Amino acid sequence: MNISVRAPISKKSIAALVPFLLVSVSTSLAQHKITVDIETDTTIWAPVAYLSLIPDFNYLNTISYNHIIEQSGISKEGLYEFSTEYLPEEEHLYRVHFSKKGDPPASLILGGRDHNHFFLFAERNSNISVTVKSGNRFINDLIFQGYSPNKALQGINTMLEALDSIDQNGNIVNREYAIEAIYEDIKTYADTCSFPLPSLYALYNINYAKDYDNNPAFYRRYLHKWRSQKSLYFREFRSSIRGEIKPSWLIVIIAGSVMLSIILTMYLYSRLKKKNNKNPLSELTIQERKVFNLLKQGKSNKEIAEECSVSVSTIKSHVNSIYSKLDVRSRRDILDIEY
Repeated sequence: MNISVRAPISKKSIAALVPFLLVSVSTSLAQHKITVDIETDTTIWAPVAYLSLIPDFNYLNTISYNHIIEQSGISKEGLYEFSTEYLPEEEHLYRVHFSKKGDPPASLILGGRDHNHFFLFAERNSNISVTVKSGNRFINDLIFQGYSPNKALQGINTMLEALDSIDQNGNIVNREYAIEAIYEDIKTYADTCSFPLPSLYALYNINYAKDYDNNPAFYRRYLHKWRSQKSLYFREFRSSIRGEIKPSWLIVIIAGSVMLSIILTMYLYSRLKKKNNKNPLSELTIQERKVFNLLKQGKSNKEIAEECSVSVSTIKSHVNSIYSKLDVRSRRDILDIEY
């Protein structure tokens, strides 16, 4: 028989642990959010910021109401804040944009003094601070803090600013050579960047489809480097690049058959998994999940509307949709739901 004896913990040891316990508790209580500090002329711009999820880098310069997942008014501190606790767990690209007074919320202005948006990378547990420097344009240089991939994004933005400068002020004779030089710098940055999504974002800001014809070996090396990346962003990129390689019909048929069998297997597995272990909240949108959690806290429609910076009628619409999707009739029923 083995007998183990545990030495008593001394008061000195407990005292040494207190700072670590306090850090742990404060970290667990911290709210994950995106904070934007920007000087807004409310005579021109509506005092509302919109957060959109960009599902594919091909949508960088397009917008629809379906992309917008949250909006924020100005806080008492003069900041715009978005909670990240309702975002997907994996890293995605997001866009923060503003609209002029009288313009629809889903509107983009590309380039010029009134360029009205910027991009950032985030995941569910991110804490990100963005400071927009004041200058001649509404959105000038950005300073990111709190999430490392955005530091890489900041470097890419610097090179893209140089491209804009050439377009506006460059000599016509030298413009083509200057743009080509910056494209090469962006490709080098993408090749050496240690963050996968910012690296891929860099390539989407050059004409990579045309560049592939001149340097296919670079893109084959690039695909091999990030072969373990399974996100939709990389799947779309691989699809576009491999469409240029033109494999033989035999390889296409074999690859198609293998892919079809994998998709069918995954589909059957996901159906079985959902049937056996269905999350009651899986049918809710990101905004509805946020409203659901606030309902669980016992907050009224008015309180929820103030926290989400939307109207009470909008919250009522969300609540009715939640009732329908969860097959409940009252807030009491929602309190009984466990997840």
